[in-house]
Parts: sequence; C-alpha cells; structure tokens
Amino acid sequence: MDNMHVPTKRKLRAAKRHYESVKADEWRRVAYVEQLRRQIQLLETGCTEIYETSYGAGLKLTSRGVAKAIQEQILSTTRTREDGRSCIVSYDIPEDAKRLRNRLRNFLKKAGFVMSQRSIWASEKDVSEKLQQLIAELGLQKWVKIFLV
Repeated sequence: MDNMHVPTKRKLRAAKRHYESVKADEWRRVAYVEQLRRQIQLLETGCTEIYETSYGAGLKLTSRGVAKAIQEQILSTTRTREDGRSCIVSYDIPEDAKRLRNRLRNFLKKAGFVMSQRSIWASEKDVSEKLQQLIAELGLQKWVKIFLV
C-alpha cells in the first residue's frame, strides 16, 4: 500500500501549519492538504482517532464519528416508505439525561419528524433502520422505542 495517503501525526501537524501558505495553482497539493485538513478536523472533533500500524498510521471512526455518519444519512434521506407506513419515535428520557433528550428532540425536528404528542414524533421517511442504529450507537435503547405504523 502506498504510504503517501496514510496520515501520520507529523503529516497532520505539517498540513495544519502550512495550509494557508499553499499556492492556489498547485491543485494537487491543495487537494492533498485539503484532505489532511479535513482529517485534522475530524480528529479535533473526536470523530476519528489515529492508530499505529506496521506501515505507519491510520484513522478509524470513533463511536461519535459513527453516530455523526448515521445522522448525516438520516438527514439526507428523502425517500418515503413504499408501504405507506410511518416511522413513530417514542421516548421517555429521564430528567438527569435532559441534555440527551434535547439533542434527540432537535435532531428529530431537523430530520423532518413532526411532533404528534409530547415525546412522540412521526415521519413518513424511510429512516427506521438507520434511526434504530443511531439509537443503539448513542445507548438510548432503554428509553427510546421506534415503531412502524
């Protein structure tokens, strides 16, 4: 495997340091540095982490990165269910996890869900499987239930 595209800590630091000084006409270099800049951003937000291998270093998604990827898939879904059923999300998250409850509620709003009652949200989009994965990744299975009605 070509080690040129494997991010190492040294390459990531150098890319961050020299990102502003790259000339615009060097499009290959700009694309490579842009890729490294995005990798740095993912590292800083905790979505990826560096692991060492026998040929250098690599990046792997953390659980936070997996959750963000699933969220992006849900947000980009426009397909409705062919069988006409709706995805219903019901939750009863305790007060000590209020922050998680607010994050879930805001995400459901952003994903196009409509509140039918307090803590019950509905959508006609085909997102039930991805939403189930997201709930499992966030560890909310005991408080959140997803139904197809």
